[in-house]
Amino acid sequence: MKWIIGLVALATIFLVRPAAATVVVVPLPSLQGLYTSEPEYAGAFQRTVQVQLPATPSVIYSVSMHVKGTSTFGNYSCDGSGGYGPPSPVAVNVSAEIHEGDIFTTQQWAYHEGYLAAQGAFDLTRTFARYPEPTDWSFLLDGSANLTLSAAGVPPIPECVVVGPGSQTTFDSVELIIDGEFPTPAATTSWGHMKAIYR
Repeated sequence: MKWIIGLVALATIFLVRPAAATVVVVPLPSLQGLYTSEPEYAGAFQRTVQVQLPATPSVIYSVSMHVKGTSTFGNYSCDGSGGYGPPSPVAVNVSAEIHEGDIFTTQQWAYHEGYLAAQGAFDLTRTFARYPEPTDWSFLLDGSANLTLSAAGVPPIPECVVVGPGSQTTFDSVELIIDGEFPTPAATTSWGHMKAIYR
C-alpha cells in the first residue's frame, strides 16, 4: 500500500512541474538604489524598467522576485480629526508589478506586495499573483515585459502626515526568478543559489 501512495505522490510531482523545467534568475541592477517617501523627492518611491528574459519561454509556472537591502521607516503623526496618537514609525510596503504595457492601461499584469517586518536589513522572496485569472502568463511568453518596483511608507489613514524624514529603502540586489520551460538554452541558477534565495 505504501508503495502505491509513493507512486501517486511521485506522479503528482511530475504532472505539476515536468523534469524539463528550468529556473532562470534575471538580475535587475537598474532597480537597485534608494527609494524614498520624503515629500521633496516626489516619485522617488517607484521605478519602472523593461525586463528582457535571456531566452523565450514556452511555458511559465511561476514568477518570483528576490530583493535584498536596508530600510528606515518614516515617522507619521496621525493626530487630529479621525486620527490618533503621537508620531510613530510606519512600516514600508514593498510592492512590484509585471505588466505588458503602460502600467495605467495594461490589461495583463501580475503583482505582489507586503510590509517589511522591521527596520534594518531585509532579504526576501515573494511570488507574483496573476491578474486577471487564469494564471497562464501569456503576456510574458514573448520574453519581455515591464516591471514596476515600489517601496514606501503608507500611513493607516489619509490624514497622517510625515514628521521628519520619510521612509528610505535601499535595494542592494533585485532579481526576477522565472520557473518555466525554455526551448532555447538559457542561463540557469545553481541549486546552492536557489537554496540561498529561499532560505
